[in-house]
Amino acid sequence: MEIPFWKLEGIGNDFIVVKERDISMVEDESSFVKEVCHRRLGLGADGLMVVKESEVADVKMRYYNQDAQEPIFAGTDSAVLQSMCTIRELSVPKNFRWKPLQELRISKLPKESRERESLK
Repeated sequence: MEIPFWKLEGIGNDFIVVKERDISMVEDESSFVKEVCHRRLGLGADGLMVVKESEVADVKMRYYNQDAQEPIFAGTDSAVLQSMCTIRELSVPKNFRWKPLQELRISKLPKESRERESLK
């Protein structure tokens, strides 16, 4: 199975980012996260982010640590998510709104609005 992904680094941490639609066929998400994040046998990463469309934000995101746990969202993760969305033009309004599991968050972006690539 081929799954498109991005591997990004921020402040010494690295993350694998995938669109939710691209992993919809994955049966055991926990095993998938552990295999992908494994440093020697997988792509190697500190965590995996799954992004998708949101009704209340520009992007909705689920974050998993290497052990497939869903922790409280940290600052490095949000910086990497914001950068990835800007680079990939997934969402680049002046105020970037993203939603982890807990709450809606807003970050200021330096770039002007552009069209966004569909996450559906």
